[in-house]
Amino acid sequence: MLAACAVFALSAGASPYMAVGALVVGAVLQVVAEMGQSAGSWQLSLDLAPADCIGRVPGLFGPGVTVARTLGPLVLTSLLLGWGTAGWLLMGGATLVASYAMGPATRRAHERRLSGSSYSRTDAGA
Repeated sequence: MLAACAVFALSAGASPYMAVGALVVGAVLQVVAEMGQSAGSWQLSLDLAPADCIGRVPGLFGPGVTVARTLGPLVLTSLLLGWGTAGWLLMGGATLVASYAMGPATRRAHERRLSGSSYSRTDAGA
């Protein structure tokens, strides 16, 4: 996603043909990043959830998507129109940091599952 954001940022101020080319490349990179994110989120939510919480984990994840779809356009429009290239790079950097933060969180959840710890009803948000 960082690469897509960088390519989108490069399209500003370019000639029309270069801008269109950059936007097409950026769109392809964005689609690849979003497909990986989607597959990864489903994999994590289903594989790492305890057997008795498999239905609740995606249910808990769902409202986060709704909040992102509601607030996302406002935040992104403000960031990208207000900051321009720096906003694109900030957004790409934030997604990179969030991506790398998933590694330790996933390892912790996996270790917890292997150790036999189960979530209580209050941990699962029920």
